[in-house]
Amino acid sequence: MGADPTEPAIVVNIPRPILAEIETRYWAPIEACAQPESFMFDPTLFDSPAMHPALFPDHGVVHVRDVARTAAKLAGTLIGSLLKHRKVERVDFVRDIAVMLTYLHDIGMVATTPSGRKVHPQFAAQTAMADEFDDLAEALWDSDAGGLRSRLCGIHEVRRFRVSPKIVLREVLALSLCHSKSAIPGPVLDDRHGLRRMMIRGTFTDLSVQALAEKDSLQHLPWDPIDATPAAAAYADVSEDAFAWMIDTCTEVREFVDDVIDAIRILRASDALRQRGTALCTSGGFEICADITTTRALYGLRNRDRTRAAILSIDNPISSAESNVRYATLDPSGVLRIAFYRGFSQLGSASAGFSTMVTTTAHVIADIEADAVGSFSSDATPFVQRRRIELVSLLGNDEFVPAVAAATRHHYVHLNDRIDVVPPDPDAPVPSDARWLADGERLDPSDRRSFQLFDEMGRRGLNVSKIDRQVALSKAVVVRVRSGTVVLQPHTIATVVLVPLSAGLVVHPTGGYEVQPLHPWLPVGVTGVVRGGERNAAVVADTDVEIVVIDADAYLRHWFRPYELEECRDLIEQWRTVDDHC
Repeated sequence: MGADPTEPAIVVNIPRPILAEIETRYWAPIEACAQPESFMFDPTLFDSPAMHPALFPDHGVVHVRDVARTAAKLAGTLIGSLLKHRKVERVDFVRDIAVMLTYLHDIGMVATTPSGRKVHPQFAAQTAMADEFDDLAEALWDSDAGGLRSRLCGIHEVRRFRVSPKIVLREVLALSLCHSKSAIPGPVLDDRHGLRRMMIRGTFTDLSVQALAEKDSLQHLPWDPIDATPAAAAYADVSEDAFAWMIDTCTEVREFVDDVIDAIRILRASDALRQRGTALCTSGGFEICADITTTRALYGLRNRDRTRAAILSIDNPISSAESNVRYATLDPSGVLRIAFYRGFSQLGSASAGFSTMVTTTAHVIADIEADAVGSFSSDATPFVQRRRIELVSLLGNDEFVPAVAAATRHHYVHLNDRIDVVPPDPDAPVPSDARWLADGERLDPSDRRSFQLFDEMGRRGLNVSKIDRQVALSKAVVVRVRSGTVVLQPHTIATVVLVPLSAGLVVHPTGGYEVQPLHPWLPVGVTGVVRGGERNAAVVADTDVEIVVIDADAYLRHWFRPYELEECRDLIEQWRTVDDHC
């Protein structure tokens, strides 16, 4: 996936071609595996759909750029507050190492199985040490990316490493494993000896052995690597020589270790602060949102060439709750601020759906806090003692956020005295696209265009068999828009769904996703209407085009018919059959 050209560049001292090659080699395949033509026919999907990596939040190219951009920013704001003060050149070094680690941290998500996901942090570490990474490691060395080669060679002159500095570079990259709090619990970052032991286990023990371990944490693996990986052959004695620099007492080495571990802390925080809300997509680029009437998670799936679409509905409270997080930010004083889109008050505060969303949102808050704040040493600075969590109230909804705060205090006692409910943000979005309904021509259900509309939409994925056409068209009009018209604006409340009757609309998503033409007959703006929130993209006409405009409430009542898992698999099998014959 290409990046949105309006997104700011990641400012680091790492050659862009090296990062681009890592994206192509390791992150793009994750996106390919997350296409419905691939994952919908994986038997493990039906065992536990909510736990299938293809339906997780994005772990593709856009994700790594998002986390890297956040890491670069945090290095400039947290050092001197949540992280110990250091000279400017060391701040830049920490920033660049954080971005390097970011560019490897989730590459193991290419394995779309539960066991593959379990060891994906170790996969990254082992890739950094493997022969297949030789050319990239050499490019990083030759370019002195982030000043890492200069730093290692300077240390080597003062205090010789037990192995080649080039191997130490690979070991630094292998520390991307530490992004996982399951594999490496936060307190271990303060224990250099313990962290080294766990890195040896994770880096040199065969992945198949680690996948069978009862617990995720590397604390529970034996000290000596079992079925050691080929990379272990580079050492005379892995247990003695690997990552030995991490426990060296030399001042220059200790400062180097301090910088690398703080880069790990920044990576963990940046990953926790990844984009959610309206920008939340799967690795395949498919929008995720919560159905405000059922709280079920909805996925706006498309086929590979984006000519067909279907909305998949599954019971996945975590994805629903994550999609309802408007933002999560961390300020230099250690205050974690989290805001939401919806309060699900229409369900009734006594309902099971409301209770589920409240409890699950509390879990999401605790999960964000564990990495965004919990990865920083408790004795780094006095600021850390101010680890407040601010939950932003919702305008017009007095129940949801206080209920979430109470649930978080109840289920996560260690957060009990750190949670505050604060006033709402003043920048609430406003409706802006309802004008189309007043400007259009009513559609006659018996008109040829109406029959063509339903036939074409049905061929492309809409569940038309369950729609009463006459009732559905009662709040739909046809509008002709001119080239250059901005049809929908991002960050405005969704009040209509559009269906283009010919090519000519282009979507400009937020969140770093690529600009794409919209194919005729596919509904546009559905997830904004379904989530009852704001748009996550601009839609612009680049030619004159006719569009069907459907009132949001009418769409939800009469058009919106998502597919259950097995129905969706059957539909995509039909798509595959048709595509194979084309």
